[in-house]
Amino acid sequence: MSQRHQRTPQILATGLLTGLTSFAELESRLDHFFTEPALTVGPGTEKETPSSLPESETDSLTATLVLEVLAEALLTIHHAPFFREAHATTALSPQVVTKIRKESGQQEILSLIHGVAIAHSGEAWAWLVIHSPDRTPIKPKAYKQFLEATEAFSGRILITNADELPKSLDRLPRLFSLRGRDLDRLETNDFRRLNRWLHTGQGEPKPQQRTASRTRLLTALFDRMVSQPVVTVQTPPGWQSGTVLSDLIDRLGPRRTVWALFSTVTELRQTVHTLQREARPSSLAL
Repeated sequence: MSQRHQRTPQILATGLLTGLTSFAELESRLDHFFTEPALTVGPGTEKETPSSLPESETDSLTATLVLEVLAEALLTIHHAPFFREAHATTALSPQVVTKIRKESGQQEILSLIHGVAIAHSGEAWAWLVIHSPDRTPIKPKAYKQFLEATEAFSGRILITNADELPKSLDRLPRLFSLRGRDLDRLETNDFRRLNRWLHTGQGEPKPQQRTASRTRLLTALFDRMVSQPVVTVQTPPGWQSGTVLSDLIDRLGPRRTVWALFSTVTELRQTVHTLQREARPSSLAL
């Protein structure tokens, strides 16, 4: 079982993450919960029911803490093609803590980040969660210390429900962000997988069922790719290139490299989200 955020049991006990169908629904629950912190706001009830947590524990919860727990699950399950593992600072092993303190040159580094994600190459990426009430744009002071403290890391990840980040961050290399509009892409099945991992420490992305025409095309493409060193594939109109890519990658396995060219940034973003949702971590590393 994977090590998880130290406060995961308390967050799960509030019901905030139970039965979610969208990220907007979670934001609504957070707004309500922190107005009435002694109540749980689980789904399917017209009236709130008492939280299973004592009031002393709910008083110490924050919206950022809830998003930290969700972020750890997201980076572990939904972003498995990018990262081999991801842990909140409260769940890091002593060996990793020693490693990042040594590499960053800062003993207090754990107080300046929310967690560390390890890429398939072994590189360490620091991550930070910023909750933005009403999705207002975040200000530089919210992440200034984080960026200064993590320059020695291979990369940095900002996770926020704000829809936009300051333009100055666009110039920073090796900075990956998850914004509100990215989180809005999460669907009911995504939240089910995330909740499964939060409860059990286990989870695996499951590809969607293939149609007969999709299966025929993929079989033909796979046969060509096995027999030829280089194959160029142009997806038919109306087909999602990410769906075709995820299927081909699953069939080819981890020892083949697939190059993909996209005509627009929008198509690239859609493909990445599809790969995150459908591809198996065992056969894909981006």
